[in-house]
Amino acid sequence: MKIIANYLRKQTIKTTLVVLMLLFLLMVGTLFTSTLRAIARGVLPPELLFIELSLRSVDVLSILIPLSFYLGLLVSLSQLYRNQEAVMIHSFGLSVKDMMRAFAPLVAVVFVLMLLIALVVSPQAAKISKELTSEANEKISLMGLTEGKFQKFFSNEGVIFVEKIDPESKRVENIFANIHHPDRVDTVTAEYGYQFEEKNQKYIA
Repeated sequence: MKIIANYLRKQTIKTTLVVLMLLFLLMVGTLFTSTLRAIARGVLPPELLFIELSLRSVDVLSILIPLSFYLGLLVSLSQLYRNQEAVMIHSFGLSVKDMMRAFAPLVAVVFVLMLLIALVVSPQAAKISKELTSEANEKISLMGLTEGKFQKFFSNEGVIFVEKIDPESKRVENIFANIHHPDRVDTVTAEYGYQFEEKNQKYIA
């Protein structure tokens, strides 16, 4: 009984790992695409690409691990009956219930693992991801401006571009702006500028 139980568990583990690897690669590709879109929109800094991808993969594992185990168990059992191995196992006096008992330790391991991921790892990963994104956005953003990106301002009546932002000194470098008026378009360029506040209003000069 012990030898057969170990054999059933090994087969299920192998199949589960293969299914998990295939599904994980598929989901990581989807996450990679969505993360690149966030970087292209200026929501996420490029240097956080792989860190954010790793943190978001934790949520994917919380879904894929039980799904992979379920599919791995089904595939292993179907292979037993397809290869006539189940007939031999039953001839030794082992019933279907006995076969199911052999999978009990695996079910317990998956349950504990999912409990750990859902209650500890996943919330911590989400917290770290939020902190890193907020910190990075504070570093690259000043008055709603983003480095290296053309943006609309003045109620969509103009376009501004800044190459570099230093939030500590409130300095922006290599500024280009187009301001649209009813009768003309003003173009402003500057090597650098600073943010200052006057009467509760923020300006850059």
